[in-house]
This record gives sequence, structure tokens and C-alpha cells, in this order.
Amino acid sequence: MKKLLFILMSCLALTFSAFAAGNGLSLSAAQSDNEVNLSVNVCTDTALYTTEFYILYDADSLKFVESSEAAGEAASELSPYITANEVEAGRLKISYTSTEPFTGAGTLCTVKFKPLTDGSERFDLEIEHAETFDGEHIRTLELSAEGTSLQITKASSAAPIYAAAGTAVLLAAGLIALKKRHS
Repeated sequence: MKKLLFILMSCLALTFSAFAAGNGLSLSAAQSDNEVNLSVNVCTDTALYTTEFYILYDADSLKFVESSEAAGEAASELSPYITANEVEAGRLKISYTSTEPFTGAGTLCTVKFKPLTDGSERFDLEIEHAETFDGEHIRTLELSAEGTSLQITKASSAAPIYAAAGTAVLLAAGLIALKKRHS
């Protein structure tokens, strides 16, 4: 009997842990060219209506691109209202509100940063509040938060010079070829 009770309690604890760990927001980041795209992801069906949270980052390594906030693919059909404001260096506040609940899982919103240095960058997430609406009452949601790390590279300032020089060489070669053709 004790063995059966131990197995049942272990299964219950594992089930609760899996449920609690999956109910939250997480960050994912990727760099393309001279831009870091940071996505805020909802891990499970939360029926989220509104939330405010902070993204923490190293302001000496990254610069927030103002007005870059956008609904993620999982939230775009809800037409949410999203704002992102740098409340202090290295602390970005994002507010998300929709008239319909966020169902399923996926990207809630994205923001962009410009790398200022090369190196490893860590993004952390702090949830101020999150709410859902059951038709009669606004209810607080308990969400866990998970940050992410990324290796960033500042774009070389010489890249535009190399591109211009390459274009000039190609134009000169084209002009020489045209001149030979007409001679």
C-alpha cells in the first residue's frame, strides 16, 4: 500500500510540476545582420487578455529600436494593443492588451535591438501582472518567466565601404566591357 501511495504521489508531483513549468512566458532571440529580434512566447493556453512585463538587458551592449514592437504570429489575428517603452537604461516595459483571449501557444510579441558590442547577451523577463477575463470577472494569472541568452555581433562599420567599393569595381568592369564592345 505504501508503495502504491508513493507511486501515486510521485505521479501527481510530476504532473503538477509539468503543468506549472509550462504556464508562462519565455524569451527567444536571434540576430540577423545588425539587428537582434527578441520574441516573447506564451508556453501554453493561458486565455491571456492583458499583461505588463519587463525585459532586462545590458544597455551597454544593446540599444532598443523604438517603435519596433509588433504582435507575434500567434497574436496578430487578435489585433492587440502593444506598447514598449524603455523606462530606464536596460529595462524595457511592454504592455499587451487584447479584447479576445490569447489561446494556444506561440509568439505574443516581438521587439528589436541594435547590437553595440560583440559578446554574450542575456535577456531576463519580469512579469508585473497578467490577467484573463471569464466573462464576468477579471482574474489574475500566475505565470512563470524564462529568459534567454544570445551571442551578439556588432556589424562592421567597414561593410558599407566594402559594398560601395565592390559596386564601383563592377561598374568599372561593365564600362570597360561596353567600351570594348563598341570599339
